[in-house]
Amino acid sequence: MKVSLREASDNDLELLLAWGTHPQVTRFLPSRPPALTWELHHAWWKTRQHRMDWLIMVDDGKTRPRAVGAVHIRDLNTGIPEVGLYVGETDLWGRGIGRRALELAMEWAWKKGVRTLQALVHPRNRRSHPLFQGLGFVRVGTGRKGQWLYERTRLTR
Repeated sequence: MKVSLREASDNDLELLLAWGTHPQVTRFLPSRPPALTWELHHAWWKTRQHRMDWLIMVDDGKTRPRAVGAVHIRDLNTGIPEVGLYVGETDLWGRGIGRRALELAMEWAWKKGVRTLQALVHPRNRRSHPLFQGLGFVRVGTGRKGQWLYERTRLTR
């Protein structure tokens, strides 16, 4: 299954809202309001700055490529931006899609000159800890709302 990223747009807001209100998908996300409405979601989208948002696309070779999740890098105006992701289609969890999407987002960041990335992971999120650790992120402390803080520095030659 081929995984790629495409920049998210206004046309993707309904899909992002559907994933953003799915209890299994959002249970470990620190930044979602308890009752995410279209108005809150739309207002956030219009005011977001210093970040890049992509949809995670998969192509199984049988059907048209389809969006299955999202990955972002935020705080691009700081010394250490934060990366995060989720696969919104729960039937595709555990297939390496999140890992490949994260690799692609990291490649983009390195090309843009980012030297270090951070990630916040809920202490009980058993899928995300090995994902980030497997890509070279190291736990460096605790971040907002009790999330574990991971960092990954770009390896230079």
